[in-house]
Amino acid sequence: MDSLACSLEDEPPQATSTSLEAFVSRLEVALAAGRALDVDPGTVEGIARGLPGASLPPLSVKRAGHRLWQVCATGATARTPLLSGPAAAGTRELACELIEMGMAQTGSWGAGDQFDLILQWAVTGKAWLDLEKHAAAVRCLSRSSAAWDSYSQDGHAAGAPEAEAERLVEAALQTQLWMSSAMAQTGSYDQAFIALSKAAGILKNSPALAEVSQGAFLAACREQAAVLRKRGSTRLAADALLLACTVLPVEGGSKGCRAQPERADLLRELALCHVELREHETAVLHAREALRLEAVDSSGHAKSLRALLSALCASGAAARGAPAAPAAAGRGSGGDDIGEAALSFVAHRRAKLADCLDMCRDLADRGLDATFLACLARLRGRLRGGGPGELGAVWLLGAQVLASRIEEAGPDGGEAAVDGLCELLDDVEAAEERPPQLAAQLSSLLWGLGEALCRSGRPLAATAWLHRALPLLGEEGHVAAGWRVLAACHFKAGEVDQARRCAETALAYDPADAHAATLLLLHAVVQGEADVAHGLLKRVRAQEFSFSAVQAAYLVQEMGKRPPSKLHLDCMELIWETSLEDPVSAQEAGIPPQRLLRLLLETCTASGEPAARLARYLGKAASVAGLPEADAAWCAELAWSRSSELMAEGQWADCTVLLERTHALLCCCGATAAAAQAECAAAIARSLLQQARKEGNEKDARDLRQRAVAWAERGRSGLHSRGCAAVSGREKAAADQALASLQFEALCLLGSPLLEGAPGEELLAVAAKERAVVARLARRAVEADNAVQATRCLRAYLRIAASEEDAGGAAAAAARRELAGLRASGGTPGDDDEEAVRACEEASRLLRSGAAAPGFPSQLPEKEALWLAAVTWNSGTELAAPPGNDGFAARRLRAGLDLFKAIGERAANGGDVKRLHARLEVALAACEVGQ
Repeated sequence: MDSLACSLEDEPPQATSTSLEAFVSRLEVALAAGRALDVDPGTVEGIARGLPGASLPPLSVKRAGHRLWQVCATGATARTPLLSGPAAAGTRELACELIEMGMAQTGSWGAGDQFDLILQWAVTGKAWLDLEKHAAAVRCLSRSSAAWDSYSQDGHAAGAPEAEAERLVEAALQTQLWMSSAMAQTGSYDQAFIALSKAAGILKNSPALAEVSQGAFLAACREQAAVLRKRGSTRLAADALLLACTVLPVEGGSKGCRAQPERADLLRELALCHVELREHETAVLHAREALRLEAVDSSGHAKSLRALLSALCASGAAARGAPAAPAAAGRGSGGDDIGEAALSFVAHRRAKLADCLDMCRDLADRGLDATFLACLARLRGRLRGGGPGELGAVWLLGAQVLASRIEEAGPDGGEAAVDGLCELLDDVEAAEERPPQLAAQLSSLLWGLGEALCRSGRPLAATAWLHRALPLLGEEGHVAAGWRVLAACHFKAGEVDQARRCAETALAYDPADAHAATLLLLHAVVQGEADVAHGLLKRVRAQEFSFSAVQAAYLVQEMGKRPPSKLHLDCMELIWETSLEDPVSAQEAGIPPQRLLRLLLETCTASGEPAARLARYLGKAASVAGLPEADAAWCAELAWSRSSELMAEGQWADCTVLLERTHALLCCCGATAAAAQAECAAAIARSLLQQARKEGNEKDARDLRQRAVAWAERGRSGLHSRGCAAVSGREKAAADQALASLQFEALCLLGSPLLEGAPGEELLAVAAKERAVVARLARRAVEADNAVQATRCLRAYLRIAASEEDAGGAAAAAARRELAGLRASGGTPGDDDEEAVRACEEASRLLRSGAAAPGFPSQLPEKEALWLAAVTWNSGTELAAPPGNDGFAARRLRAGLDLFKAIGERAANGGDVKRLHARLEVALAACEVGQ
């Protein structure tokens, strides 16, 4: 294919005349050679743009235009078209421009030239229109219309030959039709309608042309109306359709007039336009007229009935649920009532099934349920005996609408819909032949209805429809699923026995049905059937069912509505373990492992299970990788609370285990729980010591105390690590003191050599910050028969008492008496001599202060007073034995003698006390002689 653009670029034109001549000549050469040319549209446009400023001879211009016309006309009919596409249309337009320009320059507007221009501009506009270049088409068609107007004004039309005149009128009509289409596409809707109006005027003035061109005009009107409706200009669309009606011949107005299908078709479209415009009365009038103009047994009559129904429904002429009136016998108009028109439409033998179903669906959407049901019944009667596929579509539509009505109605409503659906299902079951897919569709619909009713709190109604679905499910091989859903509905309705039977039936049909097994498991838990529940749990663990997060979520939801129990806990344990194996699925099902862990621990606590089981769960929780700090802290708090209850009950073994799990969970909380870890370590050590006190086996008790030492050391080590930088100094000191006191106590009870020397002194220095703590440590040292550590603790106690200005108090006096007794075994004077003497003096003063009262004071019972006097006597005698201690011995004996004297005034056995007093005087005298 030759390229004209390239040839022109090889020799750039010196002037428009040479360019034009070269262009025309090349076209003529190609035409003669029978070759097609690839013309660049820009080349044609360039020549056209240069024409106004070019000084070309008028005759040359006209001649060039005629040559181009000839080339275009001949090239278009050749076997191989010379030009195509925009280049062909552009060349035609260039030819028209050249001829019109030549005529204008010469001032000669011959009739023949004008005739040719009218035709050529029109043909050029159609060429652009075919290429969907609507703006160019409008431009050329407007030139054709203007040429026609000029031709008519000059009087050429009146004197033209008849054949030429008819051809011009036909061209003018076609020009207006093309103009209308092009302008509609460019959005000039008003101008498009004006063009159609001109075309209508041409047809009215030319009856002969109307006979042959009426169809084209009607098609143009319909096309424009469709475009206008699509683009929202419904009013203009109605005007275009009404304009089309004006060109149709009007026949007699009697009812027996001949059918006019074309006018009826236009009126139906016009009625739909008025429906969109909400001009319902006008729409009804047009639809009725269309119905009148169609033969009763024609497809157009059925279409007119449908249009009338649309208009009547849109006008809201009938109330919701109004009963459908029977069709009037022998009448073809369909009447004024929606029900009558609807029944006439579905009974019409030319009405297509799809249209009938659409109409019935429209009735249902508008709430005309009674009319809808009547139409379905009429349609079933019409189709009975035909193919099962058509009847199946009617059944399915009825079931869909009635099911939605039942779902929408409340518990006390929807009786008509229920009766209608039951009747429809009876009809389906009684049918000898049904479409193969209908059973699946209806069973799915009834299943969905049952589930929806169950979700909305109407489980009994749900079970009724699911029972109706069972036969249909059997045909599809889904019986197990049906029984399973039935079980769920019965369970929700509180009918646990029926639920169990349905679930067992489902499991019998499908032994691997996890849903049915879940329902049976839930029933066993609710009823407390331990053997059944444990058997099912065992099968789940053995993976006999595909137990998933969906079933787990259902169990969690349903068991959460009931009081906790041991079976409840067993299920929760399985669910939690399952969630740990697949945390992603559990998260998607709304039961993340963290939430399940909390539910598991709460259930274990609330069901009163032994602490060992709770400890087992806590141990697993602490070992879970990536346990969030918040969940670890929550678990630790729950364990601490339960441990506190066990402490109060004195169950130290269980308490110790729980506290150890608590400490492991606190370690998952990071540095923020450092203080809590130390407190927990102290609680563990304390619990172990209490457990050792109750232990009958000395070896086991020793092991427990050694564990207590280890926990105390671990707690203190953690306090002094870098992780405790955030803990305040006061809080750290208090925790360290508690741990040190427990460590000292355990070591003391063990008789450990670690307390000897400086390490023991340092440990006691940390622990001995409060009198109550030191008193406890002293008692533990006495219980352990560890006089050395008891003495240390009592000394520390007295130092604290002195610092608190309570050195003379009753408690300090008791400590001194205890200290005096501990030192009695020593044969040499010690640092405690002053304390021992002071203890006796305080006792004597206490006894004498209450001289008027008989008996001994509560602070110093008789037995303790006699014991202190005897201890003082013995220690003084022992001190006197070695030489050089007579002074110390005399001081103690003197204090003892004074105490015996005070006791003698109150003792019940005064004679014995007097004899002892006498013997002590003798010993004191001997000691004083030795001084």
